[in-house]
Amino acid sequence: MTYPLPPVDRLREVFNYDPETGILTWRVTLNNRRVAGCVAGGLHKSTGYYRVSLDGVTYNTHRICYAIYHGVDPGNEVIDHINRCRTDNRINNLRTTTQTNNLYNCSMRSSNTSGHTGVSLDRKNRWRAYINVGGRCIELGRYKTREEAINARLKAEQEYGVFISR
Repeated sequence: MTYPLPPVDRLREVFNYDPETGILTWRVTLNNRRVAGCVAGGLHKSTGYYRVSLDGVTYNTHRICYAIYHGVDPGNEVIDHINRCRTDNRINNLRTTTQTNNLYNCSMRSSNTSGHTGVSLDRKNRWRAYINVGGRCIELGRYKTREEAINARLKAEQEYGVFISR
């Protein structure tokens, strides 16, 4: 569950965020474990995200980094790690999106034959391009070359507003 963040003023009072490195540190000493200048929070083993507790509530660090930098709580929007690395909280790697779009930015299937999401080789050795939007699969066509199928997929990503990390 994602809790609403404390006000941005409170976050900026307690934390320092370096947008180039993505590191969040304590600005003030709150107790003997939360010392000014030290990295805030730690890695959550089961999710792979950095998390930090403040005022009795635990938050994903990337949401705090985004809020401090942009000056606003992302609210119900998901913060997506563009390069898929959950520990990389540099600001140029964080963007807001919907849960649906974030699911598009997951690892491609291990059975993928093209090396590109939404492009595969069919039984007749033609390249098939497709995209999943709103829970349904939209066929984009069959092509003689892999490059043609990838271009069709990229065009569809733009048309449907879907982004995939490469």
